[in-house]
Amino acid sequence: MVNIGDSARLGWHSDEHLSKQADSLRAAAAQITAEAKCAARAVAPYVPLQPGDKTPRDMREASNYYLTPRAQHLCVENKMLYLSFLRVLIFDAFHLADVFLTQPALLIAGGCVFLAHRDVG
Repeated sequence: MVNIGDSARLGWHSDEHLSKQADSLRAAAAQITAEAKCAARAVAPYVPLQPGDKTPRDMREASNYYLTPRAQHLCVENKMLYLSFLRVLIFDAFHLADVFLTQPALLIAGGCVFLAHRDVG
């Protein structure tokens, strides 16, 4: 199961140090200040437009899926507000899971196991 908050904080493969996000936080603070002074809202692509060799496999597949006729929708612009990234940084997909998921659950998806961003607790 993917925890998008962990991927934002620790990198797609959970191999980055959290301190690396300090620059992202400074840039977001600058954008908040700019928007408070009536600057345009900044946007960023959600799925990479041109994935390269170093793009994580999941993101290459997402680009191939969402940005091609296979699943592309004419109304989707593949962008998110830049400031949404701050919300992703503090998000934890498993927060309160022990409270709300009180019955055992078995989740099976796909045939290839990818172990990044899993709950190791």
